[in-house]
Amino acid sequence: PMSEGHSDSYRLAQALDRVVRCLSATLKTELQRDEGPPFGHLGGVVLLAVSDIQPCSIGALTSRVGRDHSQMTRVLRGLEDLGLLQRAPDRSDRRVSIISLTDQGEDTVKHLRVRMSEAVDTLASRLSLKDRRQLVPLMEKLALATEISEHAQEK
Repeated sequence: PMSEGHSDSYRLAQALDRVVRCLSATLKTELQRDEGPPFGHLGGVVLLAVSDIQPCSIGALTSRVGRDHSQMTRVLRGLEDLGLLQRAPDRSDRRVSIISLTDQGEDTVKHLRVRMSEAVDTLASRLSLKDRRQLVPLMEKLALATEISEHAQEK
């Protein structure tokens, strides 16, 4: 039998899974209105992750996004070819590439965040204002917990 904590964890995992899938589908629809980005879903995830942790190594980015190194290298090359990212050798270890957004990449991330906000508005419109105001600080705490966990994994 599941304890109350496991039951809550299970329910939370199920709810987050549904929200993430719905948000992803809603965001895809929003972006298609703009003729769609030329870099696909994973490219958008990578741009947003780089924005959060730049400048960063490919290794740190790979850990953050949860993809293998070869897949990440292909995505990064495509984003670099589009002028959205730039690579520079690490000053302390020239074998390591440091990734950061270009000005065009920064603009693209701003656009993605606006579209994400619109997608969240669509989903959250089903909640009362009171529920939304309670949800925001809880999600911010959960996001902070993921950042702390990600930093621990990178070390």
